[in-house]
Amino acid sequence: MTAPVRPPASGPGNQPGRPPGPLALPPEFLALARGIDWVNAGIGWLLGGAALVLVVLQFALVLASHTFSLGSIAAQDARFYVNGAMVLGAAGYTLLMNEHVRVDLFYRGAPAQHRALIDLAGILALLGPVLFLLWWSATPYVLESWAQREGAIESGALDYVYWLKGMLLAFAATLSLQAVSGAIKAWAELFGTLGPAGDAPSAGRG
Repeated sequence: MTAPVRPPASGPGNQPGRPPGPLALPPEFLALARGIDWVNAGIGWLLGGAALVLVVLQFALVLASHTFSLGSIAAQDARFYVNGAMVLGAAGYTLLMNEHVRVDLFYRGAPAQHRALIDLAGILALLGPVLFLLWWSATPYVLESWAQREGAIESGALDYVYWLKGMLLAFAATLSLQAVSGAIKAWAELFGTLGPAGDAPSAGRG
């Protein structure tokens, strides 16, 4: 599974023959955005298999319980680990694919540059502060759990609670990276990009 990276529509800073504006981005920034997209697309592809694992695990638990009267607290716990990895780890992929919840009043029908402005404002004014708060509050919480190698309270449960809590930082990391990529692409849509030599505008983003 690959995630296509949408090229920008030509804008005032992107049109051939026009000098790049003072706020145009060098091509290295777009290469960084493409790299982030590639990483999050790969993570999403890998975690896509977690859904199948979760279904098989749940089916096995129900079958064992109702057919053989068997149960396993560890196997029940494993569902939360798999679900946590799938939901939290793929947050960046969800943002990349534009599958996050969006209250769309006029975004879909707006011109490309208007959408880019909305994306950039949303990343800077809304997503950015949330990510800052998440890093600030979750980091000491997760580090303390890892330092203690926190285990389960219930007997027979999976003894890797610190791994489960560590997924909070995986969530913050993938989402932060995709926010950087989204901001770069929105900025390039608004202000254009420099050519490979840094002295000519590019025709678009890859």
